Amino acid sequence: IGVEAVGVFFYNYLVSNLVSIVADPSRYSFISKFQRVYSAFKSRDVTNESMGELMQYYEYVWERDRDRAEFYETASKLPEELQRKLAYQLYEDIFEKVTAFQGISREVLEQIALSLIPRIFTPGDFLIKAGRISNRMYFINEGKVGIMNSNGIIVGHCNGLIGSVIGEESVINGTPEPMSSIAETYVEAFELLKD
Repeated sequence: IGVEAVGVFFYNYLVSNLVSIVADPSRYSFISKFQRVYSAFKSRDVTNESMGELMQYYEYVWERDRDRAEFYETASKLPEELQRKLAYQLYEDIFEKVTAFQGISREVLEQIALSLIPRIFTPGDFLIKAGRISNRMYFINEGKVGIMNSNGIIVGHCNGLIGSVIGEESVINGTPEPMSSIAETYVEAFELLKD
């Protein structure tokens, strides 16, 4: 009875995985890519703790990014004028929250929208460090970012719910960052380089 119970569990597990792979070939592609990365790290004796973090990251990326990657690939094949128009509409609410973008023509904002780079930060990653002049700003889409003073104490938070922008003043004015910004959770952001 015990062997049968275990057998039924594994049979159900196998069938459900096969169905999900057949129903979603992109999941299979994602899993095979992850397995190659996992094998490469494991063969170099990376710790189990780090491997666990790697697995969490890949799971997060899969849950959040599976449709978006396909969207960006498809969008890149559209005519440039249509790409600019769609990109602007996607980021219009972000542009409204950036002081430096107020009064800029829609044409320029469309070009900026095409230059945004999607980024994911894991907990503990620094987006910006105090004392440095930033050459990039971040538009926080989702997640929680801690604002840290020079003593390493968190003095505030920002998140994607209110459309936070980090690094804007340093990029535009060329002044050093007064505070550091560190990801407290997984953070989705859009990066805009000063260039």
